[in-house]
Amino acid sequence: MPLSEQANLINGMDYKIRTALANDLAGIKKLLVTVGLPTAGIEDDDIHFMVAAGNNNEILAVIGMERSGDNGLLRSLACDPEFRQRGIAAELVKVAIAQGRKQGIKRLFLMTQTAEIYLKRFGFKTIERQGIPDDLLEQSALNAACPACSTCMSIVLG
Repeated sequence: MPLSEQANLINGMDYKIRTALANDLAGIKKLLVTVGLPTAGIEDDDIHFMVAAGNNNEILAVIGMERSGDNGLLRSLACDPEFRQRGIAAELVKVAIAQGRKQGIKRLFLMTQTAEIYLKRFGFKTIERQGIPDDLLEQSALNAACPACSTCMSIVLG
C-alpha cells in the first residue's frame, strides 16, 4: 500500500516521510554503512522502506519492514548523525507502526544492539529470540546478519 507523503519541518528544514523509491537504494545503503548497520538483503523485494527525505531528496533517515503473514519485522532504523535528536527517527517509527496496523499486521518484531531503551518508549517489549516466528526470520537476511547478542523486541498491534 502506498504511503502518502507526510511533510514535516524541523529547525527550518523541510523533510518528507515517504515510501522509498528504487533510486533511493544507494542513499539507504550509504546511510546504513555510515551508522554501522547491516546492508544484507536490502535489495530484496520483501522489504519495504520508508525514508525521511530532505529538500533535495537526500535520505535523512530510514526504516524498513518485512512481512510474513500477520507478522512484521522492522529493520534498518537509521538516522544521519547530523540530523539526530530532532525527532525524525521517532516519526519514522510512528509511521511504520501505523502502516503495520493499517496493513493488518498483528505483531511487529525487531532486533537491536543499541536502541532497546529508545524503542521501549513506542511500546516495544524485550522478548527472547525464539519468540520471533521462524518464517519471519528465515525470509530475513537479519537472521544471519544480526548477532545472537542482539536484543529482540516486539509490539502487539492488533
